[in-house]
Amino acid sequence: MTMPCVTSGSIEITRHPVVVGAAPVEVTFVVAFGVPEARGLLVPPDGPPVKLDLTAAPPPCDWQATYAFPPDAPAGVWRVQVTDGIATVVREFRVEREGAKARTRFASFELRPREAEAGEWLVLQGRVEIESGGDWAPLAGQIVDIGFHGADTCGRHLVTQTLTGDDGTFGALATAPEEDGDWRAELDGGPAFMGSRSRAFRTSSLPGTEIVKYTIRPYPDDRLKHSGILRTRNGHTRLDDLAVTVSKGGVSVTDHSTGNPSGRFTVITPRSNGRWRASFSASGGYGSSSAIADYP
Repeated sequence: MTMPCVTSGSIEITRHPVVVGAAPVEVTFVVAFGVPEARGLLVPPDGPPVKLDLTAAPPPCDWQATYAFPPDAPAGVWRVQVTDGIATVVREFRVEREGAKARTRFASFELRPREAEAGEWLVLQGRVEIESGGDWAPLAGQIVDIGFHGADTCGRHLVTQTLTGDDGTFGALATAPEEDGDWRAELDGGPAFMGSRSRAFRTSSLPGTEIVKYTIRPYPDDRLKHSGILRTRNGHTRLDDLAVTVSKGGVSVTDHSTGNPSGRFTVITPRSNGRWRASFSASGGYGSSSAIADYP
């Protein structure tokens, strides 16, 4: 009887793909599956299943097991499954034979910005190449999976998928998560080439900020006085010694000394009627924010 898959579980595999050659290859499986007892199996594309010896994993994960794939391990799609007898968490992966297919690689993978407030847009991009005639060439028309592994969670979850272009490049947008962690791109294998993984790219989640009580008043010598308060979005902390910029059209003036009193900024600009913007660019470990006000 087939067990239902547990959607809240995950399995992380230390190698992608698993490439067997002249010597055994050790692979570790790390599992998020919150049950008191579990059994693990490796299911090859042909032949009997192989029992996994599961042991308790360090938090936040639950289980782990290491298996040495022998040189004669069959190539193809394998399946690792962990069950408590009621439900099962499953993941497929590829075993390849060294030299049987062309290798691929991520020539680049990057993400910006590295620091962002939860919900802000992140830009992810990179380039995939395939081994060809002793050199590397662009690999076009292939699906790239992009996943995130939070610092306080077990395993990586798929965030988005994208397609490589004629020059092997790919790009995608994703929203910044609420926790620190690392991103990675992954290419599945095909009949003519092996899959590959990018390097991990770490991002930090910034606390949200807001500008409140932004006001504009007349000031001597035909100028304006802009004032307001920069604080964290929950309103609990006013932020000192950070730069707030007020701008309108070609006019832009920055105050570098919030904190008079705590979190308050004051900026003096030439007089100009219309809509002004006060803005804080992410810095000091805090996310960006802005506010607008009209004068008069």
